[in-house]
Amino acid sequence: DHGHAATVRVDVAEEEAIYEAVRHTAATFGRIDAIVHAASPPLPSVKIEAARYADFEPYYRVYVGGAVALLNAAVPEMTRGGEKFREPSRARLSSMCSPTWWATAR
Repeated sequence: DHGHAATVRVDVAEEEAIYEAVRHTAATFGRIDAIVHAASPPLPSVKIEAARYADFEPYYRVYVGGAVALLNAAVPEMTRGGEKFREPSRARLSSMCSPTWWATAR
């Protein structure tokens, strides 16, 4: 048995929706081994001299904030696997445009 996978559609701009999706997934499968955050809203099409932070805030909220909220929700579920889970458990947050961050629980 190679395990099971599921896709879960969730608005990662809504923190409570993330927690609900993680709870539902953990309840359905009994544990969470991996998560993939693939949400990336389109960047606004503005001239750089006219760009304001507010133009990009929705992108940062989904792309960065959603990833951090997803880790906050999922890591406790990933580490509560007990004997079913291979130790140590590890969550990885990486991006093509940022350094890789690791959260390890032992």
